[in-house]
Amino acid sequence: MSKVILSSLPNHLKTKLDYIPKTSQLDPDTLGYIERILDFHSDVNGILEYIMVTKAALICGHKRNTQQYTNLTIIEQMVNNLCLWSDKRDESEATFYRRFASILDTLLADTGVILADGETSLQSSKVAIAMNKAIFHTSDMSQAYGRKIDMILKCSSNVKVDISSNEWKRTMISKSIKLHQQSKNLRLNTSNLFSLNSKFGMKFTVAMGFVGNSGYLYLLRLVDHGLGLDDYITVAHLFTDLVIPTTIESLGTVKDTLYGLLTLKDHLVSIAWKIRPELHKLEHASVLEDICPTPSTDLSHFKSPFIFFTPRNNRVQKRKLLELNDDDETTVNSFTDHPQSRV
Repeated sequence: MSKVILSSLPNHLKTKLDYIPKTSQLDPDTLGYIERILDFHSDVNGILEYIMVTKAALICGHKRNTQQYTNLTIIEQMVNNLCLWSDKRDESEATFYRRFASILDTLLADTGVILADGETSLQSSKVAIAMNKAIFHTSDMSQAYGRKIDMILKCSSNVKVDISSNEWKRTMISKSIKLHQQSKNLRLNTSNLFSLNSKFGMKFTVAMGFVGNSGYLYLLRLVDHGLGLDDYITVAHLFTDLVIPTTIESLGTVKDTLYGLLTLKDHLVSIAWKIRPELHKLEHASVLEDICPTPSTDLSHFKSPFIFFTPRNNRVQKRKLLELNDDDETTVNSFTDHPQSRV
């Protein structure tokens, strides 16, 4: 599909969109650990014993803060969780999220990137939703609030900055809900990326989407399409899929998943590293703005895009239709007797 789209674009855009994002690589020690672990086949006790002994050796060598130790700890969490998964794949969305969040806690420890969970609000979406209300003259006069997100990854500082919006759904859902969730995820991260750019000059972010234990990691970046100084679009590039093993037989997916997690970590740390100096500049300027002129800290070069968010009342109606679709294995379009909103 991506090749078909590229072939239909002007030549000046093809080279900009045909882009391979930078990925991280696992170190040789971790690759060796994974091979040894897979040699145990279905011997869970043997796997856990090997991991514990190897971790103890790393601790004795003062290497507890290394990526090798982190990778082994993540694999250990995955192996310990194997007995917790249901054969029916009927766990709740919260269960899938909670177990993956514990892996991210390990991955992002001491990086300056933190998890904000529990249906928190993405600040950049509040402005976009308020703009939607003003344009469409909705009768809803209530205060605009940011969209609720399963997990927001933030830069940890005196002022917390939203870096990435990430969403989860349970396994047994319809295609309609999967696409709806992906659309929401892309629009929210687009809104947040333009906010990051206007404040800190960032031109990319990374994010995840999950259905059960099957997910994907993607890069979202700003691309100048050449029609004007303020005319930018966002383009999403897939890094890799992320699979959390639920059986000992599926443990072989751990190599690709660790590679994806390391890529996620490295990009988040890079973004946070670039944000912090700009935060200090903004803090300095805000202290002196009333008494002393300071160099401009405004990095904005782009117009904020208009991003459509379904009005609240229509969103409730759409959710009901999607849930009915999920239960009855029909399509939303088949409900011809009900009013439908355009996403």
